[in-house]
Amino acid sequence: MAKSTSKLLRNSFTLIQLEMLKALNGDISDADIEAVKTYALVAIKWGLRPSAKISDYYTDDYFHDGKSRIFMTIFQYY
Repeated sequence: MAKSTSKLLRNSFTLIQLEMLKALNGDISDADIEAVKTYALVAIKWGLRPSAKISDYYTDDYFHDGKSRIFMTIFQYY
């Protein structure tokens, strides 16, 4: 592992450890709570985005470019 990567991991784990100790000791500020809310909201949005993109891909082809009119014309005779 490269020296810079090792240092980055060590710093990351140190930060995680310090933040976990703060939470366990009840030393949580309002800013910390807002940061967690923001992080959670962004994570949820990123998680939902691929589903929306897939849905848009299929619905755009069938409902927004006139193809649905062709299908509706065909089915009204049956």
